Amino acid sequence: MERIGFDKNTNTPTEKEIRYYFGKFRTLEKRTALSHTFSPAKKIIFMRSSAYYVYLLKCADNTYYCGITTDLDRRIKEHNTSSLGAKYTKGRRPVILIYSKKYQTRSEAQKEEARIKKLPRANKDSFLDNNA
Repeated sequence: MERIGFDKNTNTPTEKEIRYYFGKFRTLEKRTALSHTFSPAKKIIFMRSSAYYVYLLKCADNTYYCGITTDLDRRIKEHNTSSLGAKYTKGRRPVILIYSKKYQTRSEAQKEEARIKKLPRANKDSFLDNNA
């Protein structure tokens, strides 16, 4: 079976095939806005952070706020000082970090965040007692 766009003698892609595939990947990059950047010589892949943190904050009015981040220190500072913090915590400053756990994937972190957010207040208190 012959591959279209390949030079039969050297078994390397022709310039036309290279342009075709690079065009496809550039379109994919525009759609997803991350992940792949290509140069003619090699493919360079930029990966997202490999660590995600689920964190629980205690606000000044004694309520809890749960979130995920890749940089825990930066995110706590944002919640306490800048306009980049969550709308919920802006009126409840200062906030204190009372729980955090590291996860390898964003998916795992988001699932744990959703699970914690669904817990009633009493269950969150017992969760914190067990994980302190």
